[in-house]
Amino acid sequence: MKSTVKKVGEKSPTFLNTSKGDNELKRKYNMLEFHYDNHLEGSAYTSYYYIPTYPDPENANRLASTYYTNSCREYFVRHYRNTINTRDALYPPVKKAYALISYGYSGTNKFDEWNAKIQDEAQKGLYIVNSFEKAHKWPLTKLYPVKCKNMKMPLVFFVGARKWTMSPYLMSIWTLCIRLGRNKWLPKGLLTLSHRNLVRQLAISSKVAKKSGSVDASQLSATLRKWDVFMGLYYKLFAGVDRKHHWSKTHLGGISDRPEGILRLMNGTTGYKELYKKYSELIKG
Repeated sequence: MKSTVKKVGEKSPTFLNTSKGDNELKRKYNMLEFHYDNHLEGSAYTSYYYIPTYPDPENANRLASTYYTNSCREYFVRHYRNTINTRDALYPPVKKAYALISYGYSGTNKFDEWNAKIQDEAQKGLYIVNSFEKAHKWPLTKLYPVKCKNMKMPLVFFVGARKWTMSPYLMSIWTLCIRLGRNKWLPKGLLTLSHRNLVRQLAISSKVAKKSGSVDASQLSATLRKWDVFMGLYYKLFAGVDRKHHWSKTHLGGISDRPEGILRLMNGTTGYKELYKKYSELIKG
């Protein structure tokens, strides 16, 4: 399976997969630029941050500046819930699935090392999410290099199809796929595996790794085998219903104001009983 990652400095193809007539369809991208409007302390160790941002409508080669960082997937997805519930459907920050990933402020002495690391691990995460997308004939998530204009902060930018934003459960899968690339327990030869073998090998590897305390492995192992069925039911579960309904706080709970993740739906503890009932009936056939 061929990855859609672009090398730093390589001229990119059309940035977004959009419908015919969309102005974004004509935009071409090289290295994207980003300005972080906050302060990060330098560290000798990498962290893992999701930074909510989006393509700047005023400048095709720039991402909108922001001061947010989230080390937790749930808090990152909460940004989508809050924005979707209060804005119109085509509001730029949530028009598609966008995730800017950083390992933190490296300073000059660690930048090259950290940048190589994030590029390598992002490609693995991209391969995993693309594998699921190809299996279900979804538009492919794309990965782009980014230069931070005001500090030595290695960055990569993921852009996923709008389908992923239809539900917090889908965003939960998307963000976990991306983050999986950072793990050393991933199966060998990952970038050569067919989708069937990828799922099988990830299930085996995560089952072992969770015993050593890997949070990603534990979260993956709990629901991975159900992702393909869930994604295959996308149109029956989500089509014809306004996106805001699927993100509504009135029937969709969470912990400490964080939206529910895919585990809450799969194990039946979700507050979105309407969707869980529909999902349960569909898988029973």
